[in-house]
Amino acid sequence: MKKFLLLTAATLSAALCHADYRALVFQNGKPVSQTKVQNISKIALANKNYVQTSEDGNKSFAIGSIDSLVFVKDTVHIKYDGGNVVVNNPLASAGLNIIEGEGIVQVLPDTSVFDLKDVVFVLSGNGTGGFRMKQSKRVNLVLDNLQLAGVMGSPIAMTGDKGVSIKLVGSNILSVKNAIDSIPNAALVVNDKLTIEGLGDLTLSGDYKNGIEVKDDLVINEASILVSAKKTGVRVKDNLVLNSGSLAVSANGDGVDVNDTIFVNGGKLVSTASGSDVKAVSSDAAYIQTGGDVSVVVNGNGSKGIKVGSVTDDNNQVVRAGNMFVSGGTLTAEIVGAGKYTDPNDSENSSSPAALKADGNVDITGGTVNVSANVASSAARGIAADGTIYIHGTSKVKVDIQSYKGKAWCFKSDNAVEVKEGCLTTDFNWDNSKSDDNEAGIFSSSKKTIAE
Repeated sequence: MKKFLLLTAATLSAALCHADYRALVFQNGKPVSQTKVQNISKIALANKNYVQTSEDGNKSFAIGSIDSLVFVKDTVHIKYDGGNVVVNNPLASAGLNIIEGEGIVQVLPDTSVFDLKDVVFVLSGNGTGGFRMKQSKRVNLVLDNLQLAGVMGSPIAMTGDKGVSIKLVGSNILSVKNAIDSIPNAALVVNDKLTIEGLGDLTLSGDYKNGIEVKDDLVINEASILVSAKKTGVRVKDNLVLNSGSLAVSANGDGVDVNDTIFVNGGKLVSTASGSDVKAVSSDAAYIQTGGDVSVVVNGNGSKGIKVGSVTDDNNQVVRAGNMFVSGGTLTAEIVGAGKYTDPNDSENSSSPAALKADGNVDITGGTVNVSANVASSAARGIAADGTIYIHGTSKVKVDIQSYKGKAWCFKSDNAVEVKEGCLTTDFNWDNSKSDDNEAGIFSSSKKTIAE
């Protein structure tokens, strides 16, 4: 028994040098306890029991009931090579089942015995196929110079209800070779929260449909991400949080489409969207920028650079109009080649292009904001709001709008426009304009204020 304890202590000491190991206790041939080694603070014998103290909770087993105690690396390596895949799975004996066919790897853990939490999957190589998992616990992916073209769907599809963390190493490319609508078909699909981090880069080509689809929050730290898509570039069900790194999107539909709130705290966001009635960046709840560098360009009738919509209930009634807040960083929004859009199925429904548009208020208190419509348009709006437009604080705002044979506005508000004069520079081209307000191209149904 002493020998067992000494071997365990020695093995534990060696394993503690590596963060990617787990301690497995086997009874009757099955793992009954799995603990990340870095979470273990103590292993000891007490009253003929094996006692393990860790931040995940204390565990105790009668020595006579234990088949073995082993330390296993909890990192799975998967390397693609053309249509072939090499899988190195050290956790197979613990109940982590992985099958492969025609280049598609499926992770199928035996959830009755295996704890999937925090297992690391390292994907590398250059090939065709895919990686599929319905994760029941949070897992970590490392993309290590991976080039993977998805066959019959997404190259990576995480369809479970727990979060995923992706770390980027080197240069990585995910693309969709061919797909069908009935299975995940974006270049990257995660059905829960996704965090992308690391000093590497990731290029995603949504040649079939969308680039990224995330059904919870998407958080970006340090990583450099480039997305191109036939339809929507990045679709997020909940919040998008950009803390650092970069996200560049080019789409033939909406660029970045977020159901809840967009937070830009740092980093760089670039989005270009082409098509009628598209948005380079859109959210339904709020757009909040406290730092970073954001640049959006739209090309198409009725298109919007950044659009903040409204939160609705199950009956499609507006619960809360979305607001836009800018307190820091740099924001540039440009309209290219856009006129008014009319819904072909509803001739009464039309919309004008706008660099910035909110169903609620636009509140700019800091940072630098530059908006423009650099082609003559009879309908362009620089900054538009169904609520009130506020420009004050330490902000520096420049609006450059051209108008041709019709109304176009630097500012268009259904409520009020309140501007601190020192914050604002406007350039409104009046050639052939029929507008009835020549004060900086401002239209407000209520009032306007331009004062210190």
